Amino acid sequence: MTQRKEPYAGVYKQNDGNTFIVTYEGDQLYLKTSEIHKEKCHLRADGLFSVENTNALLNFQIGPDGIARNLTFILPDRQTVAVRDIPLFKEQSLFEKFRELFIALIVFFALVGLFFLLQSPIQKACDQGLHPYFCKIASIGSRYTNTSSSHYQSKEAQETYKQITEDTKEDCFEGDNEACLLMAKNLYKLGQTDESFEVLKRSCSQSKHGPSCIQLKEYYLAGGQIDEAMELLNDTCTPSTPDSCFDLAWNLERDKLHAKANKYFNRACEYGVAEACYHLGQFHLKFERVLSQGYLDKACKRYHRKSCVLLKKVDQFLLHKRKCQEDNSPQSCFLMASFEQDYGEREVAFSVYERSCELGYKLACNIVKTQKTKERLKKSDQRVDTL
Repeated sequence: MTQRKEPYAGVYKQNDGNTFIVTYEGDQLYLKTSEIHKEKCHLRADGLFSVENTNALLNFQIGPDGIARNLTFILPDRQTVAVRDIPLFKEQSLFEKFRELFIALIVFFALVGLFFLLQSPIQKACDQGLHPYFCKIASIGSRYTNTSSSHYQSKEAQETYKQITEDTKEDCFEGDNEACLLMAKNLYKLGQTDESFEVLKRSCSQSKHGPSCIQLKEYYLAGGQIDEAMELLNDTCTPSTPDSCFDLAWNLERDKLHAKANKYFNRACEYGVAEACYHLGQFHLKFERVLSQGYLDKACKRYHRKSCVLLKKVDQFLLHKRKCQEDNSPQSCFLMASFEQDYGEREVAFSVYERSCELGYKLACNIVKTQKTKERLKKSDQRVDTL
């Protein structure tokens, strides 16, 4: 059975951002997703395409112009519909590829040249003590030039930093934490790390100055003093230094101490760290939707974009759950099941699909029928990838 493959090629997207890329090379169709590297697609007698080395099937819906409008991605446990976004064409010719590579090389060398042109002004800004980041950039550039990598500690720069330190020392001892932070950074650049640490410890522990605590933590980590950094984060997990709570929580999460990590995520959220609220919203999403909704709402109100997107989905789920349970709305039951399938448990999702089917929703019935057929075939040890 011969059929042109061009009308199927394109990018197909779901509402949640998942992407299916269908390409063709010669007379062969290929599928690529976040989970499927690149597999051949073979047309079957029933009009569906089977995807090599997977249990997936593709069903394309062709429009009046002969071009696919969307596709249904069929797996043993679910079906997903994606809408065509951008048509793909055949791969570029060898000439076009070389032309793009040539343009990229020109841009790359232009940027490199610009970097070297700016190297001297950056080093001068470092020597003048305008901002520590100029010295960091200058030290990176010195790796690729003949300049010493310790240029930012040159005699001229050291004299400048000493002068700044003298100018700010009096303000620091009078209680100006910003002056203390500046002095500590300058001392650190001069190699006087012990003096720098003492200044930062005083500002952090006594005045609870957040930027000083963060700077001290960075110096600890840079020196490989992990235990000291973790102890500092624990001691400075306060409303004035909420990032300490968040950093400590992530380190505990990394060590799989989830209960303790959530304790500090919760503190960070209460102290205003939107990313911590988002993490807790995700953590409670599977079973405690109302609790998840509360955390996501806090993060969204702090302009955390991902939280706002997920919050909208949770709001819709709770709305459809109410309509499904109280109003017996078949469409709401179906949408509730779809959310459960993506974020909850598949067994729960299937039971809600069954309820939607009982209420007369045809698409839900198709999913239920497919699932039951697969279960029957599995019990009889028959292949299920031809469904």
